[in-house]
Amino acid sequence: MRFKVILFTAALALAIVAAAVYYRYAPGSPPPAPSQTVSDVATSDDGASSPPSAAAAPARRTQVGAPQQGLLLPADESGAELTASNHADYVLERKAQLVDLTTSSDPAALKTILSELNNRDPEIRKAALSATVEVGNPDAVPALQNQLAWAEDPQEKVEIQNAIDFLGLPSADSVKEEAMAAQAANEPPAAEGN
Repeated sequence: MRFKVILFTAALALAIVAAAVYYRYAPGSPPPAPSQTVSDVATSDDGASSPPSAAAAPARRTQVGAPQQGLLLPADESGAELTASNHADYVLERKAQLVDLTTSSDPAALKTILSELNNRDPEIRKAALSATVEVGNPDAVPALQNQLAWAEDPQEKVEIQNAIDFLGLPSADSVKEEAMAAQAANEPPAAEGN
């Protein structure tokens, strides 16, 4: 009896999955709606992010210059995976988009850049790291530290650590202000006229 219940449940689950796949890819069905997520990166309460899970959506592209700049779309409008023939074009396009995001005034731009630190393609991860440094926002350090913990390539770990060190440096303005404050503290007070 128990085996029949398990078998029935498994068959029902398989039928539901098959129906979902059929209706998603049925001929004549409208293309899937764009995803509304800005990032496939999970963020914990302490601000650190983790790489996307294995069940995360396939590679996505950001439409730079679109009215909703941080909106991410499927890799292919038909929902198909990227092929080797268009992968190089995708990488070049994505790298250009990351460079464009460095000059954006949109606060979601940094989140989009940081989400690409988890991309499967090493070229895109490297471009995202360069874009993060270019933005120069120290708020990116927790995400970089998280990525440092997950990186497997030793050279990539060195580059991430260099970016963390760079973003941790004080800005030129703050160094100048500190120097002026120290100089003012060391000067004797001006003598008041009698």
